[in-house]
Amino acid sequence: MSGITLSAGIRQNVLSLQSTADLLNTTQNRLATGKKVNSAFDNPTAVFTSQSLTNRSNALSALLDRIGHAQQTLQSANQGLTSITSLLQQALSVAQQALQSAGPSTLSYCATTVNGSLASSEIFGAATGSTTLASNGSTAANSLTIGTSGSTGATEILHELGLTAGTTNGTVSSGKSATRATLQTNFNNLLTQIDQLAGESSYNGVNLLNGDNLQVVFNETNTAPLTIQGVTYNSAGLALNAITGTGFQANSNINASITAINIALSNVQAQTETFATNASTIQVRQDFTKNLINTLQTGSANLVLADQNEESANLLTLQTRQQLSISALSIANQAQQAVLKLFP
Repeated sequence: MSGITLSAGIRQNVLSLQSTADLLNTTQNRLATGKKVNSAFDNPTAVFTSQSLTNRSNALSALLDRIGHAQQTLQSANQGLTSITSLLQQALSVAQQALQSAGPSTLSYCATTVNGSLASSEIFGAATGSTTLASNGSTAANSLTIGTSGSTGATEILHELGLTAGTTNGTVSSGKSATRATLQTNFNNLLTQIDQLAGESSYNGVNLLNGDNLQVVFNETNTAPLTIQGVTYNSAGLALNAITGTGFQANSNINASITAINIALSNVQAQTETFATNASTIQVRQDFTKNLINTLQTGSANLVLADQNEESANLLTLQTRQQLSISALSIANQAQQAVLKLFP
């Protein structure tokens, strides 16, 4: 009010009380919101810098979830490789058992009929230049001389018999090893299990053992992706073929299977090491991203958040100052009231 004149002492105390009240309001607001900067009007530089840091932190947090999914995808593939390795070792054991088990006894064959004659016992004595024919178990009234006019050796013999060159195999009628036949079935069943495992080793729709690739993004600008190449590790992809017919009756077929399994084991081990290296790389980047997010959040908080301990101490100090200012104002008023005592 312009019509009222205050003494210098009272005016100074009033200004001090007003300043203290403003500071008290600010301090109480900081304690209530937890922030020392609540809007751009308080400190525009701090607000916008804090928002930028927070936005980047949020973007990295979203990427961190995707990195975690990539880690789990690799883990799923690694579990698949571990199980496939176990199945391959079982298949190797089965093949080795088959090789060590007694093979088939001397095989007997059914007679192979060619043009009405028994080809399995058809020609005897070819090395001596003569041929004896057998039909229905009896020895034939005929003799061919190799090298006569118009003949061409073995070719002429075939011509005289009404045959053409070639090989006709007989059918095994007895002598198969039952143990090897059973082991062959077990071997093929293990290959089927490998196929199933390879097909089930997926995570979130990505199967690194079924030919899928995985791209992992590590920053918000996608400037440092990691592409993990998948493999096809079913039985066909590992160059393992099911054994058909009487395959395990022959040692040569078993040895070929053992060689193929050992190569497959080496390939699976190498791929396991590759995936392990990728997993380690992802883990390093995952830890780095977590620490970077923490750094960004801390930096953003330092720009706008209030120190609760400091603000609490300020509040107590301001309350004390306010009480002292009120006391000082009261003393100033009492000094003016002393003048009234001069007028009885």
